Amino acid sequence: MINGTNDSTTDFAGKSSPGCKPKPKTVEQCRAEIRERAKHEGGYVLIPYEMFFSEAYEQLSKSERLMLFEALAQLRYAPKKKAKRAKYPSSSLYRCGLGVLLKNGEFCLPTNYLKARGITGDATIARGKRQLVRYGFMDVVEQGDFAHASRFRYSDRRGPTVRQWEIPNMRGHRRVTLFTLTFNDSMSAVVREGSRGDA
Repeated sequence: MINGTNDSTTDFAGKSSPGCKPKPKTVEQCRAEIRERAKHEGGYVLIPYEMFFSEAYEQLSKSERLMLFEALAQLRYAPKKKAKRAKYPSSSLYRCGLGVLLKNGEFCLPTNYLKARGITGDATIARGKRQLVRYGFMDVVEQGDFAHASRFRYSDRRGPTVRQWEIPNMRGHRRVTLFTLTFNDSMSAVVREGSRGDA
């Protein structure tokens, strides 16, 4: 299922044979696997109201929203019944606002996979990933390289303390920044409180 209790997933990051250098899958390979997966999987992509109508979501561009949906489509949910859920190691279960996720709520967003889904431009894709982390929709688990895609984890940390949050200044009708967020080289978020005076 696209979003259900089925824990089967497609690894779009690409795998290598023993003794061979790993190579990322091409756009055409990703597109073929997406079509094949669609033939065998049903279900739906869960988009919570709280997320869909959040101020963080409003800050995303169209391509960034599509990337968010692609991330949500890769999540797999643990069975609701305790007997079935007990078959999975507790260390692989991730509890969040969506419920209990398998594989620690992790997923990957390889560049060629996103291109196969219609998001073009390496710069657009790189910026989109940064924005999804910035606005609290996902966290970086492992930084990738040319051969391996970065791994991310779904996050519930949307709110004014994890993104730039602006409100009108009633005196001058200008905007003032209450919180700003920056990233260091390892993509860790650093939140700083800004001035509450006139902008």
